[in-house]
Amino acid sequence: PYQRVLNYTGIRASDGTDPLFNYIGMNDFPSMAVDKSNGAHRGRIYVVIPIKENGNGKSVVGFTFSDNQGVTWTTPTTISISAGRQNFFPWIAVDDCTGDVWVDYYSFDTPTGFATNTYVAHSVDGGTTWESQKVSDVSHITAPINNAIFRVGYAGDYIGITAFGGKAYPIWMDNRNGTWQIYCSTVTSTSNPYNISGDDIFCTTSNSYTISNLPIGATVHWTATPTNVALIGSPNSPQTTLAKMNDGIITLTAVITNVCATTITPSKQVTVGVPTFGIIANVPCQPGRIVQVSTFTVSPISNVQTTYHWRAVQNGVSTTIIGTGPSVSKKFALGGPYQVYAWGANTCGSGDEAVVNFQVVSCPNNPQGFDKMAVWPTPANDNLNIEVNQLNEQSAEAEYIQIVEMIDKMGNLRLRKQFDNNVSKISLNISQLPNDVYTIRIFDGKEWSSYQTIVQH
Repeated sequence: PYQRVLNYTGIRASDGTDPLFNYIGMNDFPSMAVDKSNGAHRGRIYVVIPIKENGNGKSVVGFTFSDNQGVTWTTPTTISISAGRQNFFPWIAVDDCTGDVWVDYYSFDTPTGFATNTYVAHSVDGGTTWESQKVSDVSHITAPINNAIFRVGYAGDYIGITAFGGKAYPIWMDNRNGTWQIYCSTVTSTSNPYNISGDDIFCTTSNSYTISNLPIGATVHWTATPTNVALIGSPNSPQTTLAKMNDGIITLTAVITNVCATTITPSKQVTVGVPTFGIIANVPCQPGRIVQVSTFTVSPISNVQTTYHWRAVQNGVSTTIIGTGPSVSKKFALGGPYQVYAWGANTCGSGDEAVVNFQVVSCPNNPQGFDKMAVWPTPANDNLNIEVNQLNEQSAEAEYIQIVEMIDKMGNLRLRKQFDNNVSKISLNISQLPNDVYTIRIFDGKEWSSYQTIVQH
């Protein structure tokens, strides 16, 4: 018997009379796909459809699924971007190899007008969570193609998408060059549903490591690099153990080959025994009268709770602790020699101190490549300091901080500040930024320069 999937308020206006869509003919066709993979959601039926938000709002892409051959369905959720003023023409596909769910759709993603971009929503967990990305490189204006040739308001009826082996191929039409044409953009899955569960740290022998959501019929091969730190118990099994050979940090990787011969390689950092690390030093030359900030970072950084303490030594005289955490920043005057030491401990005990030796030298008269800006501390907590390094503080060539941007490791702009006056030193409030590695872009009125920092609250 037939089963009703959902009740909804649609957006259909086939005669092209709806000004919300620039007078094109608008349908609300549903699109359906079935998971035929050997994954955890095999047999699940998925449906997407454009619906009015809350029954009377803008058009959003509604999503629902059934695990009992369509007898009952989940409460619809919205998977289109929240910034889209109208989202329409969704189409869905399921990767028969991985079980990933892919949906492409149009969106009016600007505050006004009918500039349209194509987006793809992607889920690796059967529709529980979604990531959306824009796949069109140029927007186009949604408008009727030609009322004299086609029916009034005609601008197509739907777009499409297909997927296999961790890649999706959304297809859409747009008129970016004045003629309606068909476009396709290959999208590769960046998410990995096959997580490795197990100890982040072990002192002598680990508990087991296993793969979540392992596809039926898949094979697993384990590797650990570097190879002299831990011994793998069962290298060709869905479950394995590790035994300590030496103190260190390894990358444990599971090479998963599924029935489609597609290889996926989830990995996990594991700390073995007490901390072992070196120190990466960034000691720039010092131009003019400005004393630059030197930064020191342990490498590799453990992913478990490790306590670090830093101290500095000049001419054999040790200072007090100059910082804690995986990285510190400090200003050093011209001269030396200096030594900076880092000492670490974790639940397995204490590791040896690492040391770096250096001297601080002055820059040449016309230095090339020295940092224009001093950025500290690293890691930063609630405030980040930025100061212009001028060759001569009274120079007519003095530069100032005009724009500061902070971009996370996924390329998302998370903070942007603009300064109107001649500012050469600022303290930036970053208390609302999540812990992450950030690229800092600074515009001095002439050019952009880039730096990196860690935010760690």
